[in-house]
Amino acid sequence: MAPEHRRARRAAGVAVTILVALAGGFGLLLFFVARDDAPVEEGGTTTVAPGPGRGDGAAVARELPLGRRAELTRALRAGNVVLVHGASAPPPALTALAADVSGGPPDPALREAGQQVILARRPGARGVVALAWGRTLRAASPADPQLRRFAEAWLGRGAEG
Repeated sequence: MAPEHRRARRAAGVAVTILVALAGGFGLLLFFVARDDAPVEEGGTTTVAPGPGRGDGAAVARELPLGRRAELTRALRAGNVVLVHGASAPPPALTALAADVSGGPPDPALREAGQQVILARRPGARGVVALAWGRTLRAASPADPQLRRFAEAWLGRGAEG
């Protein structure tokens, strides 16, 4: 075989090796990104990591007017936890939970810093839907201890955390 052919075959072999390595790295990246959508067990609480635009959190957001949807997304992205209820007034158990985990009553500075548990009303909602960035928990009642664990685990962990 002529030296030019050997060099061409060697170059082709190197190119194929590089392409296979890149494809393998890309495949590995996709594998780990897909793992972020798996259920996460936290102290007996199953939270679902729907990611932006999927899951219960997206269902809650879709039912909000556009301005409120953007406000919800901003709050979650910052690291706040939102507890959505259907009662005409916030249930006392949720009010107490929000104040306790947030360290006091609602505070605009805490909300801006992503350190606030926010109560939101959605007429007709059953139970409580707890939302954090990329996380959702559905609880049957405001007194469910899973809500506290969820809020403590995800408060301050927004899009950047």
